Amino acid sequence: MILTFKWFALLLLCAPFPFLLRIHVTIDWLCAYANYLSEPSAPAAYDYIVVGAGSAGSVVAGRLAQAGQNVLLVEAGGSSPWAAHVPLFVAQLQRSVVDWSYQTVPQTRAGLSSGGVSNWPRGKLLGGSSMLNYMLYVRGNK
Repeated sequence: MILTFKWFALLLLCAPFPFLLRIHVTIDWLCAYANYLSEPSAPAAYDYIVVGAGSAGSVVAGRLAQAGQNVLLVEAGGSSPWAAHVPLFVAQLQRSVVDWSYQTVPQTRAGLSSGGVSNWPRGKLLGGSSMLNYMLYVRGNK
């Protein structure tokens, strides 16, 4: 009886966590957007404009800025929420405001649990899709 009560109490404590995390991410994104709207405008002339603040775009913009160039780094989303830095919570960020929510076309031999359609998470935040990849490093092969 006590074991059942402990599991029930654990369920009551942990069940609302994904919902609260999604609300936190949404509120954090809205606050960042409001902060962006209230900031003064940036200079009108740039040497380079880098579109996308993912893994490659951030490096390119950083190296150009170190070389003394005036660089504008453009990203559709805002800064990453705290949950993006914890691999366990990344699944909660998929299909949220920080994800473009792409899906594949229906296929007969893939995504069998979801009618042949697979989610294709693409990041809409600083760090890009690498923030939604569970911090995995996959090395290519020949």
